[in-house]
Amino acid sequence: GGVYTINPNLCIGCGACDPECPVEAIEQGTLIVVPSIDTDECVACGACEESCPTGAIQVGSVAVINPSLCSGCRDCVPVCPAAAIS
Repeated sequence: GGVYTINPNLCIGCGACDPECPVEAIEQGTLIVVPSIDTDECVACGACEESCPTGAIQVGSVAVINPSLCSGCRDCVPVCPAAAIS
């Protein structure tokens, strides 16, 4: 027993813990942190768009993340060659 807390500074909002809770006490989506894109650094290469499992990123002259679709997985961060996503 006991009470557990989710550290919002470490949680990436992936939801992996949600199905593991036997009493369904974890509500998915309450701690999603949407990455930010430095539009001055973005080269619009499309690598982030291709890496996004939810289709939350669209690239035109720069990449834009739709926060309504972003799961917070951060798959886009390491693939950006310009290091424009944090």
